[in-house]
Formats: sequence, structure tokens, C-alpha cells
Amino acid sequence: MANTTKITHNSLQVSGLDADWTIPGDLPGFSTSGIRVKSIKFHPGAADDEIVIKAGKGSQKTAAEVIATTATAPEIMRSKSVSDADQRVEYFNQGDNIWPFIDISDCTLSTAGAATIEFQLA
Repeated sequence: MANTTKITHNSLQVSGLDADWTIPGDLPGFSTSGIRVKSIKFHPGAADDEIVIKAGKGSQKTAAEVIATTATAPEIMRSKSVSDADQRVEYFNQGDNIWPFIDISDCTLSTAGAATIEFQLA
């Protein structure tokens, strides 16, 4: 199963988290502007799932460029679940434009296909 990205008028949902996810690689239409985010919600697939979402830069034009910065990129969300029903939310002031990415090697997901990230857009 590969990551699936679904966009509605006010949210962006990434599910099937079994590979890296980046704006240039998965949403190339937003590479220049990033996405304006009000909140990020983590829906874990199992207990003890941990998600790490980092901030990329608008100057990074390919998924490989983004993932190459994983050691130095600032974390914008790190969350570990207690159970599969333990949803976690991180809020952002006034909706910030960001270029979020997920380096799957930073995450611990027992059932990756069951985990979901939801970006609430401003």
C-alpha cells in the first residue's frame, strides 16, 4: 500500500503511511506556496504509534532534496499515541504557510496502513 493524499476544500488527508511524504513529491502544485495550516491531526493505527512531521523549505524542489534535510529540519509535530483511538492535534497560529514532510524512517508505526494525518487548511 502506498500513501494516499486526498484534498478537500479545507483539509488534506494523508493515509497509508508506509513511505516518505513531501510537498514536491506528493503535492507538486503547492511546491512554490506551501500549504496554510491551522492544525495537524494524527490518527494512529495502533498503540505506541509515533509520528514525526518536519518543516521543509519552499526552495526544495524535489522529494529527494527535502528528505536529505531530515537531520536538520525543524520538527513541527512529534506525537506518540497511547491507543489506536488516541488522536493527537497540533495547532498553528493564524494558519502558517509551511512545507511539511514526513520521513517515514523517523516514525514508528505498528500498522502504517491504518495511520492517517489530517492537515486542516486555513
